[in-house]
Amino acid sequence: LIVWPETGPEVENRLISGIRQAVQSVHAAGFHEIDASFGISQFKEAGNTSELLSIADKRMYADKKAKKTELQAAV
Repeated sequence: LIVWPETGPEVENRLISGIRQAVQSVHAAGFHEIDASFGISQFKEAGNTSELLSIADKRMYADKKAKKTELQAAV
């Protein structure tokens, strides 16, 4: 969980890109079982903190599912 107040999509995308690059470096070192999934939400989408986390959680699981589908299609 990363809470980064008053940021927009540009900053979020740079953060995610940096984390994905770090994961790729870990894969290149032979640790293929390590991965990261993301779910981002903004306060303007939610009425309260619980809803904010729920939105981010749903998006994270959608990201995980998409990666699993891609992996299965590649096999």
